[in-house]
Amino acid sequence: MRLKYLITLFVFSFMFIKPTFAVVKKHAHVSTKHKITKKSHKKVKTAQGRKDYMHGTASYYGIGDGFNGRQMANGETFDTNNQFIAAHPTLPLGTKLKVINEHNGRVAYVEIKDRMPRGRRVIDLSYGAAGTLGMRNRGISPVTLVRIDNAEFYKQKHQIQEQYENTQG
Repeated sequence: MRLKYLITLFVFSFMFIKPTFAVVKKHAHVSTKHKITKKSHKKVKTAQGRKDYMHGTASYYGIGDGFNGRQMANGETFDTNNQFIAAHPTLPLGTKLKVINEHNGRVAYVEIKDRMPRGRRVIDLSYGAAGTLGMRNRGISPVTLVRIDNAEFYKQKHQIQEQYENTQG
C-alpha cells in the first residue's frame, strides 16, 4: 500500500514540474520564418528535432536575493541590470531566446547564461529583462519562448543598445 502511494506521488509530481509546450498563437510580432503548425499541439520541432517554442511562467531574479555580482553557471559575473541574461534549468548555456510576454506582447531577447532549479517556472530573467517585458510589478508573467539564431540575437541586441545610447546621449 505504501509503495503504491509513493509511486502515485512520484508520477503526479512530474505533472507539475515540466513546462507545457504548445503551439504559438499567430501574433504580428512573432517571426514568420519559424514554422507554426496547428497539428502539433504539444510541441513544434525543427528538422534537427529540437523544440523551438515553449510556453510557461517567467519570473525574475537579482534584486534583494544576493545574486547580483555572483558567478553564473557559464563563469561570467551576474549583473542584475543586464537585459540580455536569463536562467533555464535544461536549455544549453548560450541558447538565444526571444521571450514574448503574453499579457502585453512586449518582447525581450535573452541568452541562457545561468541555471535555475526545476520547478513551476519555465525561465528566470534578469531584473533588466523583466523591465523590458513589463513584468516587474507582477513578479511573474506567462511567456512564450522562441529559440532564435545567433545572427538575429546580435542584430536585436545591437539595435537595443543603440537606442539606449541615443536616449542617454
